[in-house]
Amino acid sequence: MNKVIVRWVFIFFSVSIALVSAAQEEGDGSPLTANLSVGYESDDNVTTSEIDSSSGISDEAIVTDLGLALNLGSNALGVELGFDFSHTDYDIQDAFDIQSNTFSLILDKELFGLNLMGIGLYTDVKLASVGLLDMTNYILSAGKLVGEKWYISPGVSFAEKDFDINNDRDADQYGIDISLFYFGDMFSFRILYRHEDEDTAGDETDYRASVYTVSIKGKAPSLDEKLEYQVKYQNNNKEYANVTQSIGNKRSDDKDTISLSTSYSFNNEIEFVGTYTYIDSNSNLSASDFDQNIFNMALHFQY
Repeated sequence: MNKVIVRWVFIFFSVSIALVSAAQEEGDGSPLTANLSVGYESDDNVTTSEIDSSSGISDEAIVTDLGLALNLGSNALGVELGFDFSHTDYDIQDAFDIQSNTFSLILDKELFGLNLMGIGLYTDVKLASVGLLDMTNYILSAGKLVGEKWYISPGVSFAEKDFDINNDRDADQYGIDISLFYFGDMFSFRILYRHEDEDTAGDETDYRASVYTVSIKGKAPSLDEKLEYQVKYQNNNKEYANVTQSIGNKRSDDKDTISLSTSYSFNNEIEFVGTYTYIDSNSNLSASDFDQNIFNMALHFQY
């Protein structure tokens, strides 16, 4: 049997027993929440977008995500400390195994009818167990409920990237975005526009990007209310400021991503999620010009 399947089955049964037992023993009202996701992934073109690496080879992987959140807030000010661990372990392409550890601080407050939020994130990313990059993010946003079903939220962000492998990619990234939400009885949707301006240590990788995202989420009509679906489309267009020497021209990337997912909640603690993602990446740099099909199925545990 494929080693990915063997490890997935082992991890699945181990964490299922541990988390369900812990959930039954844990009392209500705890300030600590935990989420664990264990899944199987099939990818027909394993890539690492952070360094423009596309293998053109299909592989399977175990994907594990763990999240912890500690609520320290009050009615006057919401405060949450968080930690997230993510690991993708490929069966054959070990050089593409990727792991990240993220520490977060989230502050939120209601003021003058606005939901104000500040987020600080620190992420350490490893590729094949070797340091790839450290990244610090700062995000500020303000949200406003319009009527009973509409919500609008503009935001600004700043990210500092420090690469261990290629220091020319060290960067400061500035972003501005605006999201529009609709919350209906049977479905909800979100429309997002984001603009990014990234200034890197090496001139070749300076770019500006426009990102458009549309997503819809709802319950399957006439079926079990525990069954939900989500459809998401994103277009990411990057225009690079300077000539890339390997192609003798300014680089231009245009990426379309479509994802379809369905989820089923067995109870308040356990949920199954299946997702199909198609990526059509068009670029005049060959390493970023590819198609990709990804199928993922996972069990999510929460307590």
